[in-house]
Parts: sequence; C-alpha cells; structure tokens
Amino acid sequence: MAMPFVFTSCSNDDKGSSDDIKIQKSKIELISGETEQIVATSDLVLSYTSEDEYFASVDNSGVVAAKRVGETNILIKNAKTEAKVSVIVSPKYTTYPDPNLMFGETRESVIKKLGTPTSETSDAIAYEDYSTKAPIIMYAFDGNTTNSKVNGVNVIVRTTYSEELAAYLAERYFMVGGSGDITLVGLNNIDPKKATLSVALSLYNLNYWMVMYMPYASSTYSIYDNFNIDQKKVKISKLLK
Repeated sequence: MAMPFVFTSCSNDDKGSSDDIKIQKSKIELISGETEQIVATSDLVLSYTSEDEYFASVDNSGVVAAKRVGETNILIKNAKTEAKVSVIVSPKYTTYPDPNLMFGETRESVIKKLGTPTSETSDAIAYEDYSTKAPIIMYAFDGNTTNSKVNGVNVIVRTTYSEELAAYLAERYFMVGGSGDITLVGLNNIDPKKATLSVALSLYNLNYWMVMYMPYASSTYSIYDNFNIDQKKVKISKLLK
C-alpha cells in the first residue's frame, strides 16, 4: 500500500508549486544502531542535515543513522524551502533504569523522594534492589549534614554483564576511552565544551563495576580529573558492609 506524502512549502500560496518538498514520514522512530532512508521528493536538489548528531546523523542521500538515546530533527532543504523530520532514538539495552541524578539536591531531599536508604554513612547513602543486573545505586554528598548536596551518583553493576554494560553506555553517551583505573569515560555531548555530565566506568572488584555519574565543566577540569576512584571505592566499601 502506498504511503501518503506530507507536503511542505514556504507558504500556503506556494502549495503545489515546484519548490515543494514532499516527505513520506514526518517522524522516524529507531533503536540505537538502526538506520532508515528518508523518502523525500522535490523538483529542486535536496540537502539533509541533523540538528544534533549526538542523537542521529544523516548522509547526503537522506539515510538516518540512530546514534544515542534521545530526539532530534533532520532538516531537509532545497533552494526555496525546508522541511523537518523528527527522529526519536530508543535504547536497545535496558541494563538498569536511567538514574535520577539529583545533582545539587540535599540529602534530606533525596531521602524524601526515594525513601529510607538501605545503608548510609556520613557522606553517602545507598539503595539496594535497583535492578537485577545493577543491584545498588549510591548517592554521594559534598559534606556530612542533612543539607549536604549530591555531587555524584554511582551505580554498581555485576561484571557478568560487562559487554552489555559497555553497549548500554555507548548508546547513551559519547564515549572517549579510558585512563588509568578508568576503563571508559563518556560525555553527554560530542563537544566537550558543551557537555554537562560525565560518566566513568571503573572496576570495583571481580564481581562489580562502578558506573560513576558526575557534573562536568570542561573549563574547570579535564574529563579524567573529576573521578577519585580510590575515594569512591572507600565510600562504597563502607556502604556494602
């Protein structure tokens, strides 16, 4: 069965004129890693660009490649007008729920929202049964009072799911490799100067990975300097006792 086309143009007066762009689908839904051809026609030469290649890219012929989880638009232009196709990228992997990071919120606020923690220390709290593959989520604070604020979130993932975990992170973040005790580091933007979140993966022990989420500002520190691995291991070991 033939698919209906969507007509777009500069104005209602131009509808049906030769500079129209006809698009078959105004929205594309893909799983990270998938591709789809945009079907668009015009009497004029068309060009394709992505508003944000962090989420999806497009080549000169209109083939969209889903990169990371989220949404963006593909702009289709000719010499006279333009059209948009919305692209929604969903994850292939759901190793654990995307954490509620709550950076800057107080200890008291976090507990009010999430309930009584399974375990706690003076500067961190933890919740068990986060997911089957990632049994623990931990919130670290910048002090040891009820008004201390969240400055990091750690998710503890079973090493049994190492390969899946790497894919889970790659379909959500721009991964840039590791250094020292850090196996992988990711950002929430292709351009480090625009990134606001850094995510690092480090081995806690033979049974567990630490996935560490922290605020990021390229003007303040390099991508690797924000993670104090030894300090985080001490915090986690105290919570797991």
